[in-house]
Amino acid sequence: MLPSSKQLPSTKILNSTIASQRDSSSLRDGDESGGYESIGEVVASGAMTCNSDEGMLVQKKDLSFYVTTICFLLFSFCIAMIQNDLGIVLALVGATGSTLVSYVLPGLIYVKVHKPLDTSKICAYVQLGLGCFIMPTALYFIFSGINEHD
Repeated sequence: MLPSSKQLPSTKILNSTIASQRDSSSLRDGDESGGYESIGEVVASGAMTCNSDEGMLVQKKDLSFYVTTICFLLFSFCIAMIQNDLGIVLALVGATGSTLVSYVLPGLIYVKVHKPLDTSKICAYVQLGLGCFIMPTALYFIFSGINEHD
């Protein structure tokens, strides 16, 4: 066991695995010293391995993350190469990213996390709706050129 008095839950699980491995190996082999002595021995022996299905799931999540990231980078690169004035790029980032982070995501997360309908959840719905109104409105003004100072 680990010498610390406070242990993380994952450490407790590993320690119980070590103890069960020690008990089963001493019964199985008749070895009095039996089993694993440390977490490092458990990991090194391969007793604690990941399920292959879980590994595939992680790889699929990683693949979608990389595809999305590459698409955003290519889209940003194309806009930067086409536009002479990068002010429009900054306006697009402000209209979409800032509105998403400031209005849409906090309201959406609050609505998903808190189940009972009360005043604060109604305010979260209002914030979410306001963000969904501001973003297309700002994009309309950017693309229509109404706010040009020329």
